[in-house]
Amino acid sequence: MDASKLTLTLKPAQDSAVIISANADLWTPAAGVNQDLGIWVSGVDQTVYPDGIVAWKESGGSAAYSPNAAFVQGVIRMTGGTPYTVSLKWKSNKPAAGSIYTGAGPVNGAYSPTRLIADVIPSSGSQTSSAVAGQQYRLSGSDGSSWSDLDPSRLAVTVKPSVDSMAIITANADLWTASAGYNQDLGVAVAGTDPNVYPAGIVGWKESGGSAAYAPNAATIEALLPVKAGSSYSIRLQWKSNRPAAGVSIYAGAGSGPAYSPTRLTVRLLSSGSSRQRSSQQYSLAGNDGRSWVDLDQANLTLSVSGNGCPLMLSGNADLWTDAAGVNQDLAVNVNGAIVAWKESGGGASFSPNAAFVQSLIPTTRGTSYDVKLQWKANVSSRATIHAGAGPIGGAYSPTVLSVQEVC
Repeated sequence: MDASKLTLTLKPAQDSAVIISANADLWTPAAGVNQDLGIWVSGVDQTVYPDGIVAWKESGGSAAYSPNAAFVQGVIRMTGGTPYTVSLKWKSNKPAAGSIYTGAGPVNGAYSPTRLIADVIPSSGSQTSSAVAGQQYRLSGSDGSSWSDLDPSRLAVTVKPSVDSMAIITANADLWTASAGYNQDLGVAVAGTDPNVYPAGIVGWKESGGSAAYAPNAATIEALLPVKAGSSYSIRLQWKSNRPAAGVSIYAGAGSGPAYSPTRLTVRLLSSGSSRQRSSQQYSLAGNDGRSWVDLDQANLTLSVSGNGCPLMLSGNADLWTDAAGVNQDLAVNVNGAIVAWKESGGGASFSPNAAFVQSLIPTTRGTSYDVKLQWKANVSSRATIHAGAGPIGGAYSPTVLSVQEVC
Protein backbone atom coordinates (compact mmCIF):
# COMPACT_ATOMS: atom_id res chain seq x y z
CA MET A 1 0.00 0.00 0.00
CA ASP A 2 2.85 2.36 0.92
CA ALA A 3 6.25 0.66 1.21
CA SER A 4 7.90 3.74 2.68
CA LYS A 5 5.37 4.49 5.44
CA LEU A 6 3.30 1.34 6.06
CA THR A 7 6.05 -1.25 6.55
CA LEU A 8 7.61 -2.53 9.79
CA THR A 9 10.87 -4.44 10.34
CA LEU A 10 10.88 -6.72 13.38
CA LYS A 11 13.56 -8.86 14.98
CA PRO A 12 12.26 -10.33 18.24
CA ALA A 13 14.91 -10.94 20.89
CA GLN A 14 13.23 -14.24 21.75
CA ASP A 15 10.46 -16.47 20.44
CA SER A 16 7.32 -14.36 20.58
CA ALA A 17 3.65 -14.11 19.79
CA VAL A 18 3.07 -11.04 17.62
CA ILE A 19 -0.33 -9.36 17.39
CA ILE A 20 -0.41 -7.38 14.13
CA SER A 21 -3.22 -4.90 13.53
CA ALA A 22 -4.12 -2.67 10.60
CA ASN A 23 -6.73 0.08 10.57
CA ALA A 24 -7.84 1.98 7.45
CA ASP A 25 -10.79 3.85 5.97
CA LEU A 26 -11.57 2.01 2.72
CA TRP A 27 -13.97 3.23 0.03
CA THR A 28 -14.70 3.48 -3.67
CA PRO A 29 -16.44 5.94 -6.00
CA ALA A 30 -17.66 2.96 -8.06
CA ALA A 31 -20.55 1.19 -6.34
CA GLY A 32 -20.25 -2.59 -6.35
CA VAL A 33 -16.48 -2.87 -6.05
CA ASN A 34 -15.23 -3.97 -2.62
CA GLN A 35 -11.81 -3.35 -1.09
CA ASP A 36 -9.54 -6.03 0.38
CA LEU A 37 -6.97 -5.12 3.06
CA GLY A 38 -4.23 -7.64 3.96
CA ILE A 39 -1.26 -8.00 6.32
CA TRP A 40 1.82 -9.49 4.61
CA VAL A 41 4.74 -10.98 6.55
CA SER A 42 8.03 -12.15 5.05
CA GLY A 43 9.26 -15.67 5.63
CA VAL A 44 6.01 -17.26 6.77
CA ASP A 45 4.95 -20.72 5.63
CA GLN A 46 2.99 -20.06 2.45
CA THR A 47 1.23 -23.41 2.68
CA VAL A 48 -0.41 -21.91 5.78
CA TYR A 49 -0.49 -18.29 4.61
CA PRO A 50 -0.85 -18.14 0.80
CA ASP A 51 1.13 -15.26 -0.75
CA GLY A 52 2.41 -14.40 2.75
CA ILE A 53 -0.93 -12.84 3.76
CA VAL A 54 -1.46 -13.71 7.44
CA ALA A 55 -4.80 -11.90 7.78
CA TRP A 56 -7.20 -9.96 5.56
CA LYS A 57 -10.63 -8.40 5.43
CA GLU A 58 -13.00 -7.30 2.67
CA SER A 59 -14.68 -3.94 3.03
CA GLY A 60 -18.07 -3.38 1.45
CA GLY A 61 -18.19 -1.15 -1.59
CA SER A 62 -21.78 -1.62 -2.66
CA ALA A 63 -22.33 2.08 -1.97
CA ALA A 64 -20.10 4.77 -3.42
CA TYR A 65 -18.30 7.29 -1.20
CA SER A 66 -19.16 5.28 1.89
CA PRO A 67 -15.94 4.65 3.90
CA ASN A 68 -15.70 1.57 6.08
CA ALA A 69 -13.47 1.96 9.15
CA ALA A 70 -11.90 -1.44 8.44
CA PHE A 71 -9.75 -3.28 10.98
CA VAL A 72 -7.82 -6.50 10.44
CA GLN A 73 -5.84 -8.43 13.03
CA GLY A 74 -3.50 -11.42 12.81
CA VAL A 75 -1.55 -13.32 15.46
CA ILE A 76 1.56 -15.22 14.42
CA ARG A 77 4.59 -16.78 16.08
CA MET A 78 8.00 -15.28 15.35
CA THR A 79 11.37 -16.90 16.07
CA GLY A 80 13.82 -15.01 18.25
CA GLY A 81 16.75 -13.47 16.37
CA THR A 82 15.03 -13.77 12.97
CA PRO A 83 14.22 -10.56 11.02
CA TYR A 84 10.72 -10.13 9.61
CA THR A 85 9.17 -7.52 7.35
CA VAL A 86 5.50 -6.63 7.84
CA SER A 87 3.61 -4.65 5.20
CA LEU A 88 0.08 -3.60 4.31
CA LYS A 89 -1.24 -4.77 0.96
CA TRP A 90 -4.58 -4.22 -0.76
CA LYS A 91 -6.61 -4.95 -3.85
CA SER A 92 -10.13 -4.85 -5.21
CA ASN A 93 -12.28 -7.92 -4.65
CA LYS A 94 -12.74 -8.42 -8.41
CA PRO A 95 -11.31 -7.00 -11.65
CA ALA A 96 -12.14 -3.31 -11.64
CA ALA A 97 -11.56 -0.58 -14.19
CA GLY A 98 -12.09 2.08 -11.52
CA SER A 99 -10.13 3.01 -8.41
CA ILE A 100 -10.31 2.10 -4.74
CA TYR A 101 -9.13 4.44 -1.99
CA THR A 102 -7.83 4.49 1.56
CA GLY A 103 -8.12 7.53 3.79
CA ALA A 104 -11.29 9.56 4.23
CA GLY A 105 -11.81 13.25 4.65
CA PRO A 106 -9.83 15.41 4.69
CA VAL A 107 -10.16 17.15 8.06
CA ASN A 108 -7.97 20.25 8.35
CA GLY A 109 -6.05 19.13 5.28
CA ALA A 110 -5.25 15.62 6.57
CA TYR A 111 -6.96 12.36 5.71
CA SER A 112 -7.99 9.73 8.25
CA PRO A 113 -4.76 7.93 9.22
CA THR A 114 -3.99 4.43 8.01
CA ARG A 115 -2.08 2.55 10.69
CA LEU A 116 -0.06 -0.67 11.06
CA ILE A 117 0.88 -1.86 14.58
CA ALA A 118 2.86 -4.93 15.72
CA ASP A 119 2.77 -5.85 19.41
CA VAL A 120 5.62 -8.29 20.18
CA ILE A 121 4.88 -10.46 23.22
CA PRO A 122 7.65 -12.85 24.40
CA SER A 123 6.42 -16.44 24.53
CA SER A 124 7.96 -16.95 27.97
CA GLY A 125 5.21 -16.07 30.39
CA SER A 126 2.94 -14.88 27.59
CA GLN A 127 -0.78 -15.11 28.24
CA THR A 128 -2.06 -14.61 24.71
CA SER A 129 -4.58 -16.97 23.12
CA SER A 130 -6.05 -16.76 19.65
CA ALA A 131 -8.45 -18.83 17.57
CA VAL A 132 -8.94 -18.40 13.83
CA ALA A 133 -11.02 -20.00 11.07
CA GLY A 134 -10.79 -19.40 7.32
CA GLN A 135 -14.19 -20.90 6.59
CA GLN A 136 -17.34 -19.14 5.50
CA TYR A 137 -20.24 -19.42 7.94
CA ARG A 138 -23.95 -19.18 7.31
CA LEU A 139 -26.81 -18.68 9.77
CA SER A 140 -30.34 -19.09 8.40
CA GLY A 141 -33.64 -18.16 9.98
CA SER A 142 -32.30 -16.45 13.10
CA ASP A 143 -35.09 -15.25 15.38
CA GLY A 144 -33.25 -11.97 16.00
CA SER A 145 -32.97 -12.51 19.77
CA SER A 146 -31.19 -15.85 20.40
CA TRP A 147 -27.40 -15.91 20.19
CA SER A 148 -25.84 -18.92 18.39
CA ASP A 149 -22.23 -20.12 18.53
CA LEU A 150 -20.39 -19.16 15.37
CA ASP A 151 -18.09 -22.21 15.56
CA PRO A 152 -17.68 -23.73 19.05
CA SER A 153 -14.85 -26.02 17.91
CA ARG A 154 -12.69 -23.39 16.19
CA LEU A 155 -13.73 -19.96 17.46
CA ALA A 156 -13.49 -20.46 21.21
CA VAL A 157 -10.67 -20.17 23.74
CA THR A 158 -10.30 -20.96 27.44
CA VAL A 159 -8.05 -18.86 29.64
CA LYS A 160 -6.99 -19.30 33.28
CA PRO A 161 -5.08 -16.29 34.60
CA SER A 162 -2.33 -16.89 37.14
CA VAL A 163 -2.94 -13.45 38.68
CA ASP A 164 -5.87 -11.06 38.69
CA SER A 165 -5.86 -9.54 35.21
CA MET A 166 -7.70 -7.61 32.57
CA ALA A 167 -8.68 -9.76 29.59
CA ILE A 168 -8.38 -7.79 26.35
CA ILE A 169 -10.75 -9.60 23.97
CA THR A 170 -10.82 -8.80 20.26
CA ALA A 171 -13.16 -10.32 17.67
CA ASN A 172 -12.73 -9.62 13.95
CA ALA A 173 -15.03 -10.89 11.19
CA ASP A 174 -16.33 -10.00 7.74
CA LEU A 175 -20.13 -9.91 8.16
CA TRP A 176 -22.65 -9.65 5.33
CA THR A 177 -26.02 -10.74 4.03
CA ALA A 178 -27.51 -11.81 0.73
CA SER A 179 -30.83 -10.15 1.67
CA ALA A 180 -30.79 -6.37 1.91
CA GLY A 181 -32.30 -4.92 5.07
CA TYR A 182 -31.06 -7.49 7.60
CA ASN A 183 -28.13 -6.61 9.84
CA GLN A 184 -25.71 -9.00 11.52
CA ASP A 185 -24.91 -9.01 15.25
CA LEU A 186 -21.56 -10.39 16.46
CA GLY A 187 -21.02 -11.04 20.16
CA VAL A 188 -18.34 -12.24 22.59
CA ALA A 189 -19.79 -14.65 25.16
CA VAL A 190 -18.00 -15.51 28.41
CA ALA A 191 -19.39 -18.30 30.58
CA GLY A 192 -20.00 -17.50 34.23
CA THR A 193 -20.21 -13.72 34.03
CA ASP A 194 -22.76 -11.79 36.08
CA PRO A 195 -25.99 -11.80 34.01
CA ASN A 196 -27.05 -8.54 35.67
CA VAL A 197 -24.01 -6.87 34.12
CA TYR A 198 -23.70 -8.96 30.96
CA PRO A 199 -27.10 -10.38 29.86
CA ALA A 200 -26.75 -13.82 28.24
CA GLY A 201 -23.03 -13.67 29.07
CA ILE A 202 -22.38 -11.26 26.18
CA VAL A 203 -19.52 -8.99 27.32
CA GLY A 204 -19.32 -7.10 24.02
CA TRP A 205 -21.22 -6.99 20.74
CA LYS A 206 -21.61 -4.99 17.57
CA GLU A 207 -24.23 -4.73 14.84
CA SER A 208 -22.92 -4.74 11.29
CA GLY A 209 -24.90 -2.99 8.60
CA GLY A 210 -26.67 -5.16 6.12
CA SER A 211 -28.93 -2.66 4.40
CA ALA A 212 -27.09 -3.54 1.19
CA ALA A 213 -26.62 -7.11 -0.02
CA TYR A 214 -23.18 -8.62 -0.64
CA ALA A 215 -21.42 -5.72 1.14
CA PRO A 216 -19.09 -7.17 3.80
CA ASN A 217 -18.36 -5.08 6.88
CA ALA A 218 -14.95 -5.73 8.50
CA ALA A 219 -16.55 -5.71 11.95
CA THR A 220 -14.48 -5.50 15.13
CA ILE A 221 -15.39 -5.89 18.79
CA GLU A 222 -13.07 -4.92 21.62
CA ALA A 223 -14.14 -5.95 25.11
CA LEU A 224 -12.13 -5.61 28.33
CA LEU A 225 -13.14 -7.92 31.17
CA PRO A 226 -11.63 -8.14 34.70
CA VAL A 227 -10.74 -11.78 35.44
CA LYS A 228 -9.68 -13.52 38.66
CA ALA A 229 -6.57 -15.61 39.31
CA GLY A 230 -7.14 -19.37 39.19
CA SER A 231 -10.56 -19.14 37.53
CA SER A 232 -11.19 -20.62 34.08
CA TYR A 233 -13.02 -18.55 31.50
CA SER A 234 -14.60 -20.05 28.39
CA ILE A 235 -14.80 -17.41 25.66
CA ARG A 236 -16.51 -17.91 22.31
CA LEU A 237 -17.92 -16.00 19.37
CA GLN A 238 -21.68 -15.90 18.86
CA TRP A 239 -23.95 -14.22 16.33
CA LYS A 240 -27.52 -13.59 15.23
CA SER A 241 -29.55 -11.36 12.93
CA ASN A 242 -30.74 -8.02 14.29
CA ARG A 243 -34.40 -8.98 13.79
CA PRO A 244 -36.41 -12.10 12.93
CA ALA A 245 -35.13 -13.34 9.59
CA ALA A 246 -37.27 -16.24 8.42
CA GLY A 247 -35.97 -17.52 5.11
CA VAL A 248 -32.96 -15.18 5.26
CA SER A 249 -29.26 -16.02 5.75
CA ILE A 250 -26.41 -14.00 7.20
CA TYR A 251 -22.74 -14.83 6.60
CA ALA A 252 -19.29 -14.49 8.14
CA GLY A 253 -16.22 -14.69 5.90
CA ALA A 254 -15.79 -12.91 2.56
CA GLY A 255 -14.17 -13.87 -0.72
CA SER A 256 -14.73 -16.54 -3.32
CA GLY A 257 -13.09 -19.43 -1.47
CA PRO A 258 -11.84 -21.98 -0.82
CA ALA A 259 -10.09 -19.78 1.76
CA TYR A 260 -12.29 -16.97 3.03
CA SER A 261 -11.31 -13.88 5.01
CA PRO A 262 -10.35 -15.27 8.45
CA THR A 263 -12.61 -14.82 11.45
CA ARG A 264 -10.50 -14.38 14.59
CA LEU A 265 -10.94 -14.32 18.37
CA THR A 266 -7.96 -13.10 20.43
CA VAL A 267 -7.54 -12.85 24.21
CA ARG A 268 -4.60 -11.18 25.93
CA LEU A 269 -4.26 -11.11 29.72
CA LEU A 270 -2.65 -8.03 31.29
CA SER A 271 -2.00 -7.88 35.02
CA SER A 272 -1.51 -4.09 34.92
CA GLY A 273 -1.35 -1.12 32.61
CA SER A 274 -4.81 -1.27 31.08
CA SER A 275 -8.02 0.65 31.65
CA ARG A 276 -11.31 1.12 29.87
CA GLN A 277 -14.57 2.98 29.83
CA ARG A 278 -17.71 1.32 28.51
CA SER A 279 -21.18 2.68 27.84
CA SER A 280 -24.30 0.87 26.68
CA GLN A 281 -26.20 4.07 25.99
CA GLN A 282 -27.29 5.24 22.57
CA TYR A 283 -25.98 8.65 21.54
CA SER A 284 -27.31 11.17 19.03
CA LEU A 285 -25.73 14.25 17.49
CA ALA A 286 -27.88 16.57 15.39
CA GLY A 287 -27.01 19.54 13.22
CA ASN A 288 -23.23 19.23 13.33
CA ASP A 289 -21.29 21.63 11.08
CA GLY A 290 -18.99 18.87 9.78
CA ARG A 291 -15.89 20.55 11.27
CA SER A 292 -16.34 20.71 15.06
CA TRP A 293 -15.44 17.64 17.12
CA VAL A 294 -17.85 17.01 20.02
CA ASP A 295 -17.29 14.84 23.11
CA LEU A 296 -19.23 11.59 22.72
CA ASP A 297 -19.82 11.32 26.48
CA GLN A 298 -17.69 13.52 28.74
CA ALA A 299 -18.81 11.67 31.85
CA ASN A 300 -18.50 8.04 30.73
CA LEU A 301 -16.10 7.87 27.76
CA THR A 302 -12.99 9.61 29.08
CA LEU A 303 -9.85 8.31 30.78
CA SER A 304 -6.90 9.96 32.53
CA VAL A 305 -3.60 8.09 32.82
CA SER A 306 -0.11 9.00 33.99
CA GLY A 307 2.75 8.24 31.61
CA ASN A 308 5.62 6.00 32.69
CA GLY A 309 7.65 6.08 29.48
CA CYS A 310 5.81 3.17 27.88
CA PRO A 311 3.83 3.84 24.69
CA LEU A 312 0.06 3.82 25.03
CA MET A 313 -2.22 1.93 22.65
CA LEU A 314 -5.50 3.81 22.43
CA SER A 315 -8.67 2.31 20.95
CA GLY A 316 -12.22 3.44 20.30
CA ASN A 317 -15.00 1.04 19.25
CA ALA A 318 -18.55 2.10 18.39
CA ASP A 319 -21.53 1.20 16.23
CA LEU A 320 -22.04 4.31 14.09
CA TRP A 321 -25.04 4.99 11.86
CA THR A 322 -27.41 7.62 10.54
CA ASP A 323 -31.09 7.89 9.76
CA ALA A 324 -30.28 10.25 6.86
CA ALA A 325 -28.57 8.52 3.94
CA GLY A 326 -25.50 10.32 2.65
CA VAL A 327 -24.21 11.72 5.94
CA ASN A 328 -21.17 9.87 7.32
CA GLN A 329 -19.99 9.67 10.91
CA ASP A 330 -16.47 10.53 12.13
CA LEU A 331 -15.04 8.95 15.32
CA ALA A 332 -11.84 10.21 16.95
CA VAL A 333 -9.50 9.68 19.90
CA ASN A 334 -8.49 12.98 21.50
CA VAL A 335 -5.46 13.22 23.81
CA ASN A 336 -4.83 16.41 25.76
CA GLY A 337 -6.89 18.40 23.30
CA ALA A 338 -5.42 17.01 20.07
CA ILE A 339 -6.89 14.42 17.68
CA VAL A 340 -4.40 11.53 17.47
CA ALA A 341 -6.53 9.19 15.31
CA TRP A 342 -9.89 9.21 13.57
CA LYS A 343 -12.02 7.23 11.18
CA GLU A 344 -15.00 8.00 8.96
CA SER A 345 -17.83 5.50 8.99
CA GLY A 346 -20.00 5.10 5.94
CA GLY A 347 -23.45 6.64 5.97
CA GLY A 348 -24.35 6.05 2.34
CA ALA A 349 -27.26 3.98 3.59
CA SER A 350 -29.59 4.82 6.46
CA PHE A 351 -30.07 2.58 9.51
CA SER A 352 -26.95 0.61 8.58
CA PRO A 353 -24.57 0.47 11.57
CA ASN A 354 -20.84 0.21 10.96
CA ALA A 355 -18.84 -1.49 13.73
CA ALA A 356 -16.17 1.20 13.57
CA PHE A 357 -12.78 0.81 15.23
CA VAL A 358 -10.09 3.48 15.59
CA GLN A 359 -6.64 2.84 17.06
CA SER A 360 -3.46 4.79 17.73
CA LEU A 361 -0.12 4.35 19.48
CA ILE A 362 1.47 7.33 21.24
CA PRO A 363 4.73 7.78 23.20
CA THR A 364 4.59 8.93 26.82
CA THR A 365 6.80 10.86 29.20
CA ARG A 366 7.12 9.69 32.79
CA GLY A 367 4.98 11.76 35.12
CA THR A 368 2.97 13.45 32.37
CA SER A 369 -0.82 13.16 32.54
CA TYR A 370 -2.74 12.07 29.44
CA ASP A 371 -6.44 12.88 29.22
CA VAL A 372 -8.05 10.61 26.62
CA LYS A 373 -11.60 10.89 25.29
CA LEU A 374 -13.79 9.83 22.39
CA GLN A 375 -15.15 12.53 20.11
CA TRP A 376 -17.31 12.52 17.00
CA LYS A 377 -18.88 14.65 14.30
CA ALA A 378 -20.64 14.45 10.94
CA ASN A 379 -18.45 14.44 7.83
CA VAL A 380 -20.41 17.32 6.26
CA SER A 381 -22.47 20.19 7.55
CA SER A 382 -25.99 18.83 7.96
CA ARG A 383 -29.15 19.12 9.99
CA ALA A 384 -29.33 15.34 10.03
CA THR A 385 -28.74 13.23 13.14
CA ILE A 386 -25.95 10.70 13.53
CA HIS A 387 -26.00 7.96 16.15
CA ALA A 388 -23.69 5.69 18.18
CA GLY A 389 -24.98 2.45 19.64
CA ALA A 390 -27.16 -0.10 17.83
CA GLY A 391 -29.96 -2.31 19.07
CA PRO A 392 -31.16 -2.41 21.76
CA ILE A 393 -30.88 -5.94 23.15
CA GLY A 394 -32.44 -6.39 26.57
CA GLY A 395 -32.71 -2.64 26.91
CA ALA A 396 -28.98 -2.05 26.33
CA TYR A 397 -27.38 -0.76 23.15
CA SER A 398 -24.19 -2.15 21.61
CA PRO A 399 -21.39 -0.95 23.90
CA THR A 400 -19.16 1.96 22.97
CA VAL A 401 -15.67 1.36 24.39
CA LEU A 402 -12.60 3.51 25.00
CA SER A 403 -9.48 1.63 26.09
CA VAL A 404 -5.87 2.42 27.01
CA GLN A 405 -3.12 -0.20 27.19
CA GLU A 406 0.54 0.22 28.11
CA VAL A 407 2.86 -1.36 25.55
CA CYS A 408 6.29 -2.04 27.06
